[in-house]
Amino acid sequence: MNATHQHEKNDVLKLIAIISMLIDHIGYGLFPKMMVLRYVGRLAFPIFAYHIAIGCRYTKDLHRYILRLFLFALISQIPYTIYFRPSPNIFFSLAFGVMVIQAYKENKPWLALLVAFIAHFSGASYGVYGLMLMLFFYIHQDNLQKAILPIILITLTYCAVPRYGFQIFSLFALIPICHPWNIRLHINKYIFYWFYPAHILLLWFIKQGLT
Repeated sequence: MNATHQHEKNDVLKLIAIISMLIDHIGYGLFPKMMVLRYVGRLAFPIFAYHIAIGCRYTKDLHRYILRLFLFALISQIPYTIYFRPSPNIFFSLAFGVMVIQAYKENKPWLALLVAFIAHFSGASYGVYGLMLMLFFYIHQDNLQKAILPIILITLTYCAVPRYGFQIFSLFALIPICHPWNIRLHINKYIFYWFYPAHILLLWFIKQGLT
């Protein structure tokens, strides 16, 4: 897949992930009894994990990539805390994922283990499971079929914890991820960065108006 086609596919997937995430967050805060909204939302993270893997392939500077993710993690933390809970938002998980991929590229297993330790004990969203998802997508990005089995296995392991059981629906994200999209679409790379804190803050205001 050439770079142009890859970016077009990535933008289609980014749109799917953003819509899925929005549905998930609406379900979480506004309609908590409508679990179908949360099930739809399970598509978002695997797609963002794939997006991170592709980003690590094409970015010119992994250190700047990591810093940008941490910057938006800080920007997003207050909206995330007031709408969800006082724990690290998804940007922290994505930044940790890039760090693990960098450790893999530089053959530094000790660094990958250190990042995994920090992600787990800091309560970062999706923990070690999320890091492994991003790493598998990075390793097998040229042959996604090889990533399917390990991703299924780590997802089933993650779902063994009762409160994470509904993450099983995230496996449906493999369908759009593996699909060879041929749709011309261009989304500015900063759309998601700003959409994330903005939509959470908007949902918080809506929630306050309904209570």
